[in-house]
Amino acid sequence: MTTVPPEDEYVHQDYPRNEETAWKENWYFNFIDRENNAWGINHISLERHKQTGRFSAFHVVDGEILMYLNYVPLTEDFKEITDGKLRVEFVEPHKEFHLTFDGPNHSVDLTYLARFGVFDYAAKGDETLKGDMSSMSISHYEQALTVSGTLTKDGASRPISCLGHRDHSWGYRDETNIAGWNWIAVQFPDKTINVSQVRVSGMEPMSRGFVSEAGGNTGIRKVNIVST
Repeated sequence: MTTVPPEDEYVHQDYPRNEETAWKENWYFNFIDRENNAWGINHISLERHKQTGRFSAFHVVDGEILMYLNYVPLTEDFKEITDGKLRVEFVEPHKEFHLTFDGPNHSVDLTYLARFGVFDYAAKGDETLKGDMSSMSISHYEQALTVSGTLTKDGASRPISCLGHRDHSWGYRDETNIAGWNWIAVQFPDKTINVSQVRVSGMEPMSRGFVSEAGGNTGIRKVNIVST
């Protein structure tokens, strides 16, 4: 059972006002469909210290890279996670999500369903990615998903049916001092394994991860990264 309340899925309105320190709220959804030769990353970042929303999509279809990036001004009560082209809807918190993208050359219409429960990095007293308040101090959770829907390009549609992954984080997130970043999510039929290590200048590496299975989530407290 998740410790993340349903309301945390949506846009947070309790962000600090009149704050110059970087405070962001991010959502990430991916899909990797090898059989249908399409994969993609969809990312939204609300930069509250700038009151700017960054909407981006990086999709690869039949080897062709299709990129989208758009910045929009945010209002004080910005609630719908959309810039008019890329949209994320929470059909049922923690269980079902709907993502659409209507670009100049292609479009996607995807339904995400939970495979396993949400993993909350702050659950049961565990520390989340927390550092200096002016650097990295965020709430963060991730979840493994199934993905189904369609991708349409040049008037031709193909099905999308694969595994996927999402995360959601919010808080102080100044990435200017990040010296290195490794973040890996591996999907298997019966589990997902996630490991991460974030290295911020002047701080000890922040290493975490988890394994999700039908019986629940198991946290990983230490990650070693070996470069060759």
